[in-house]
Amino acid sequence: MFFLQHAMRPATHRTSTACSVPARVRPIVAGIEAGQALVAANRELIAATKKRFTPPSPAMQEAAGRSAHYPAATGQETFPTHFPHVNMARTPDTHIPAIGTRPQESLKRPSPALRYGAAILLAAVAQAARLPLHPPHLMPYITYVPVILLSAAYGGLGPGLLSAVLCALESIYFATEPIGRLRAATIQDWLHSTGLALTGLFASVLFEWLRRALERQHAAYLQLATVQDAAPVMLLVVDDALRVRKANDLAGQFAGRNVSDMRSLGLDRAIGCLNGLVDPGGCGHGPACAECAIRQAVLDTVRNGTSHRGVEAWVPLSVDGLVQTRCLQVSIAPIHLNQTGTTALICAQDITERRLAEAALREQHVALHRQATLIDLSHDAIVAADQNRVITGWNTGAQEMYGWTEAEALGNAIDRLLRTSATISTGTIDEILNRAGRWDGQLEHSSRDGTRLTVDSRQVLLRDPEGNPAGIMEINRDITERKRMDDALRDAKDQLTAHAAELERLVVERTGQLRETIGELEGFSYSISHDMRAPLRAMQSYSQFLVDEYGGKLDEQGLHYLHQIIRSAVRLDRLTQDVLSYTRILHSELPMDRVDLDRLVRGIVEAFPNGRPIKPEIQIKGGLPKVVGNEALLAQCISNLLNNAAKFVSPGTIPHVEISAEAMDDDWIRVWFKDNGIGIAPENHDRVFRLLERVHPATEFEGTGLGLTIVHKAVERMGAQLGFESVLGEGSNFWIQLKKG
Repeated sequence: MFFLQHAMRPATHRTSTACSVPARVRPIVAGIEAGQALVAANRELIAATKKRFTPPSPAMQEAAGRSAHYPAATGQETFPTHFPHVNMARTPDTHIPAIGTRPQESLKRPSPALRYGAAILLAAVAQAARLPLHPPHLMPYITYVPVILLSAAYGGLGPGLLSAVLCALESIYFATEPIGRLRAATIQDWLHSTGLALTGLFASVLFEWLRRALERQHAAYLQLATVQDAAPVMLLVVDDALRVRKANDLAGQFAGRNVSDMRSLGLDRAIGCLNGLVDPGGCGHGPACAECAIRQAVLDTVRNGTSHRGVEAWVPLSVDGLVQTRCLQVSIAPIHLNQTGTTALICAQDITERRLAEAALREQHVALHRQATLIDLSHDAIVAADQNRVITGWNTGAQEMYGWTEAEALGNAIDRLLRTSATISTGTIDEILNRAGRWDGQLEHSSRDGTRLTVDSRQVLLRDPEGNPAGIMEINRDITERKRMDDALRDAKDQLTAHAAELERLVVERTGQLRETIGELEGFSYSISHDMRAPLRAMQSYSQFLVDEYGGKLDEQGLHYLHQIIRSAVRLDRLTQDVLSYTRILHSELPMDRVDLDRLVRGIVEAFPNGRPIKPEIQIKGGLPKVVGNEALLAQCISNLLNNAAKFVSPGTIPHVEISAEAMDDDWIRVWFKDNGIGIAPENHDRVFRLLERVHPATEFEGTGLGLTIVHKAVERMGAQLGFESVLGEGSNFWIQLKKG
């Protein structure tokens, strides 16, 4: 430095009096003045660099080093748990790599050949610039300083040193007495040359250190940019008014906006928070803003400089018009810029899927715990085993059934411990499991005390996620008592089958005998009835002869007796006919055919009243349909119903009968017989169809008590239905329901 001060002093003096400088050297003087300005600028640059440059903090270097290990595209969710307090009070904001931008990949540096060539060329230019000077030793050193500084600034340490050595040699050879020799005349010249070389050395080392510091700073910027790009979190920088100043691409993707559109927006509008959007005032004016944990943490950071980490909140968002509630986890760190205020760096991550998955896992855990409890409470033996059937699981039901505790059973082979026996081998069961995945059947096991147990076993093959066999789950239910009961029931069933066969044989045998007896009884009944009717007809005839021929000789009492004999004979004859009719209905073959009901009813009505003193009024409403039945039995039923309708009327009343038909559904026809008779009391409704059951005494209404019984049995034999509706004193309404013909 002494050399520089001494060398520059004459130059300063000469530049202050331009008139004393020859015109031919004025360009050289101007070049020297430019060199002096360059030296001053370099000094200021070095001082500013020392003052402003701050190496990356260890925390930032550690974060940059971890960025290479972030799972960039694995889908795993990671979240930083700590963010260092970044102090940039002395660093201009323009020196911080902006979030969402990326600096140049590297600082370009010329090749060594170009740098060393430039150093040699500049040394030659420095000497060539001195040629106009006269005498040659005028300003022997100061003219070389700009060249040395330019070489060091452009080429670095090596070219700067080379340029300094060359310039020192040139100053001794060309600008120091004796001219043209590498020898200095005085010690002072040697000191000046050495100072020039040391100046080049100092400048070269300083510029090399500065270049390397800039490269380290640039590398740190690149590392920070890499962290920003690779970080799986949203990064936002907000000011004390909660306006977004910077954001990374992931934040823009989450909000559905361009990063440039998010700047200067409020935090609520930038991310689409509905809590803030409900009020024109924005974030902090909504009814739910006061309870927002994220907002409170950000405000605390920008106001008090406090860091927060792991703050979670469920936030209602509107992204691209879609309303959804998302869970955000944020960490906030203060950033001080130029002492103008505190901004907050927000690192946020959408952990909605993770929280929902955790909730689902908790529910699944509860369900699995419940299932495990149910399995343990089961009375069935549930045994887990590996592929070699070595026991790995043993529930309480297995302990109760077999007697071994879980500790005693684990590690033993199932078949050896339980002495398994079955109709098929264990190898065959394993083949079925590998093919079908399950097997069901019965096994014989032994308990700890030697008792043989029959179990209903269900075995399932367990597989690992790759689908390979991983073990066997066996569920056994003790069916020893049930099997014993099944065996007893089987023996009883065999005995019952033998007894049933014997009974069948006896039934067939006795049915044949019964049929023979019934046939004999039918023949006997017909014979007896025929033989009984002959004397009855004789009694009627002779009694009538007595009335006709000897009625005048008998008194009133005698005539009364004769009329009683005639009426009794007639009643007995009718009873005999009804018994024969009932017997025929019970045992005769019934061919079922299509019957023209309208023709049948009208034929019966035309032949009515069969000698009754009062002719009933019978009305047929509309045409009657064709039905399925036995025509003879139908005629018997209709005749009996008409006789009852004409018979059971109050004295002096003309019987009136109305016959109609209606369709009940697609297959049935109901035929109605409505009369104006005396009706049937409710307590007698169950008696009218009983055999030989009379509701009214014979002195009031004659009859045998078999008419409605015959109708009921005939309808039953035809597979039809019979019923009635009746009110005492208002008549009756009988119906027969038959299939359509």
